[in-house]
Amino acid sequence: MPPLHGEEGKEEAKKEAAEGESTFGLTEIGVAEKARVRGGDDDTQGLDDRFIAEIMMNLDSAKIATLRKAFEQNDDDGLSLAEFVHVMTSILDMDHFMTDDQFAANLIEFFDQVDINGDGSMEWEEFTSFIVEMGMSEHEHQPDAISKFFFVNSRETGNHNMYVHSVRTFKNDMVAIFDVDSPQVRLYNSRVEYVGKIVISKGHVKCCEWLEGLGQYAVSSTDLSINFYDGHSYQFIRSFRTPSQNTTVLHWIQSQEELFSGDTKGHIKSWDCQGRGFGEEKYELGVGYATAMEHRGRATGTHRDIVMDIIELKGLDIVASCSMDRTIKLWDLSTRKLRRTLFGHNKGVKQITYSSEYRFLISVGFDFDVLVWNPYVANLILRLSDHTCSLCGARIVPSTPILLTADVEGNFKVWDVRNFFCVQSFKAEESQKGELKGFANVRSNKMLVACGRAMHIFDYEKIEKPELTDEMPLCSAMYNATTSTFITVSGKHVKIWDAAGGGVSKVYRNLIETEITAMCLDFRERKFILGDHFGNLYAYDFLNGAKMKEFAYEETDDKAHTDEISRLLYCNEHATVVSVSWDRSIAIHSESEAEEGVLLRRIENAHSNDITALAHSFNLSLIATGGEDCIVKVWDYEFCRLESSLFSHTSPVTCLKFLDPFPVLMSCDAGGNIMLWATRPSRNKNKLLTRWKNRPKDREAGRGGKPKA
Repeated sequence: MPPLHGEEGKEEAKKEAAEGESTFGLTEIGVAEKARVRGGDDDTQGLDDRFIAEIMMNLDSAKIATLRKAFEQNDDDGLSLAEFVHVMTSILDMDHFMTDDQFAANLIEFFDQVDINGDGSMEWEEFTSFIVEMGMSEHEHQPDAISKFFFVNSRETGNHNMYVHSVRTFKNDMVAIFDVDSPQVRLYNSRVEYVGKIVISKGHVKCCEWLEGLGQYAVSSTDLSINFYDGHSYQFIRSFRTPSQNTTVLHWIQSQEELFSGDTKGHIKSWDCQGRGFGEEKYELGVGYATAMEHRGRATGTHRDIVMDIIELKGLDIVASCSMDRTIKLWDLSTRKLRRTLFGHNKGVKQITYSSEYRFLISVGFDFDVLVWNPYVANLILRLSDHTCSLCGARIVPSTPILLTADVEGNFKVWDVRNFFCVQSFKAEESQKGELKGFANVRSNKMLVACGRAMHIFDYEKIEKPELTDEMPLCSAMYNATTSTFITVSGKHVKIWDAAGGGVSKVYRNLIETEITAMCLDFRERKFILGDHFGNLYAYDFLNGAKMKEFAYEETDDKAHTDEISRLLYCNEHATVVSVSWDRSIAIHSESEAEEGVLLRRIENAHSNDITALAHSFNLSLIATGGEDCIVKVWDYEFCRLESSLFSHTSPVTCLKFLDPFPVLMSCDAGGNIMLWATRPSRNKNKLLTRWKNRPKDREAGRGGKPKA
C-alpha cells in the first residue's frame, strides 16, 4: 500500500509550526470528511492573486538573495512551514497591504499551494517555479483574456486593379470602403455583406464619416466640397464647399454636434452641419495660439503638413490629431487651444487610436514602431518594435484591452494593453503583389476587415451563448471547499467559478489536445486531474493551471489507458487515483512521485462492455464499477479481487455511490431504476435491499399534459 497523507497530520504540523517547531508527521485518517478541516476559515479560503503579485513586487535582488540563502542552509530538505513563515516575515513588509494575521494566513496558504505533494517542505525550485508560473498565467487565464482572430475569407472589393484608399467602420456598425480615385463609397453591414453605395457627382472621394444623431453620411471630394447623404437610402441631401484645401479627414463629435475636418495644409476646422448656419466655418483649432509646452521654433499651433487622422479622447474633453509633420497634437475642446504636442515619430504619423478605459493613446505611421502615449504628459511611455516595415493602421477594439496594429506587408499584431504583450500574430495575404492599405474592426462582433486590392475578413473567437455555463456540454462539475470555488469542465476548457459571487474567476483554455472526459480533485484540493478521449491522464495545479505530472505507461502506449477515460475518483486516504476506461480496464495510480504517476494495480477486462460508473469506499476497502453491460461489479481495493457481480439492471449503469458509513451501495441506470445493495461485512452481502423507479410527472402525462388512460 502507498504511504498515507492525512489532513490531521497537516493540521498537527501547523500547530507545531505556530509553536516554532518544524516537524511534520504523516498520519492515517479515519474518515474522508477530515480532509475538510480548514473549510470554514475565511482568512485562508484560497490564495489571493493580489498577494502573489505583491510578493513579486517586493522581492528585489537583495531580498531574493537572502531568501535563497535560507533555502540553501537546509541543504536538500527545503524549508518547513514555520521556517518559511519566519523568513518571509523577516524580509517582507506588508503593513501597507494587510494586517499581520492576514499576512500569516496568506503565507500558510501560499506554502500549502506550493507544497503541492503535501510532504511538509518547500524547495527553492518549487518556490521559484510557482512564482514564475503565476506571473506568466496572470492574464492568460482571466475570464477576459484575449481570444484569437481567425481567417474567414477573402473577396474582391470592386475593381481588382485598383487599391483601396480607405476602409472605416462607424458607430452604426457599417463598414465603408472606397478605392483610390473612385467616385463611390461601398457600404457593408456588420456581417460584411454589401448593402449599397454612395456615388458623388463630381471629383473623387477623399474621406467619409457617419453623423450619429443626424442619420447622415458626410463625404468629402476632390472638388473641395463636403456632401451629405441619407443614412438609409444613400441619396444626396445637400453639400457645401470648403474655401481652398482638399479635406483629408472628417470626424464627427456627437456630444458637441460638430464636424471637424483636416486638410492638406494642416488646418483643423469645425463646421456647422445643420440649421441656418449650414456650411459655415465655426472656428479653426489653434489659430493664433501657441503654448509654453511647444518646442521652441518647431510649432505655431497648427500642423505644418497634411492632417492624417482626428479622434476624440472621450472623457477628457480633448481632440487629438496627427499629421505628416511627424507630430500629434492635443486640443482642448472647451478653449479650442492647443494643450500639447507629442514628439516621437521620425516620419509622418498616419493613424491614432485611444483606449478610454486604460487611458492610452496609440499612434502609428510610416516608421516601423507603435508608440504609446499618456495624454496627461508629453513624454513617450512605450515604443513597440515588433513590426519590420511601415505601419498602415492601429485600432483599439471598443470595451476590450485589445490593440490591433498592421503593417503594409499585411502582418497583424494583437496586443494586450494591460501589459502590452503581443498575444497573436497573423498575416493578410494579398492575392496580387502589393500593399495592405488599411483595416477596420466592427464594433458589435469584433470582426476585422483588412483591404489592399482584396478584402480579407477575420473573425474573433467569442462565446456564442453567454447565458450558458459553456458552449459545449459539461462533462463534470465539482465544489472546492478549500478555495470556495466551483470547477467545471467542458470540451478542452476548465473554468473556475467564485462560489460567493457566482462569476467566472479563471479559464484554463486548451489544456488538452482532445476532449476532456473525466475529472477529479486531489485530497488537498490543490490539484485537478483530467482524463481525455484518447486515454491520457494529467494532473494540473488548481491555482494557475500548470501541468504537474502525467500518468503514462509503456504497456498502454505511453498513456494511462488505450481508450477514453470515462470516470475518475481520488482516494483521499491513500493519495491514489482510480480510473476506468472504455478499454474495459480499471487502474489504480499512486501520486507518491512528484514528476510522474505510478501504476499500482490494473484490472483488465473488468467488464464485457464500456465501463460507465465508478465508486470507492475507504471504510469498506471496496471499489464498485458499472458498465453498458448492465452489470455492477464490486472489487476489493487492496488486492483487486472480484467480490461480487450484481445482476438486476436492464439498462446501462450510470451512477454508483457507497452510502458510508453503512455497508450499502446505491446504483442507478439509464432507465431510471435506483437500487440499494448490501455489501461486506453485512450478513446480507450482495443482496438487493430495495429498488424504485424514477418516474417524472411529465413522463406519466400524455400529450397536452393530461394523464394517460
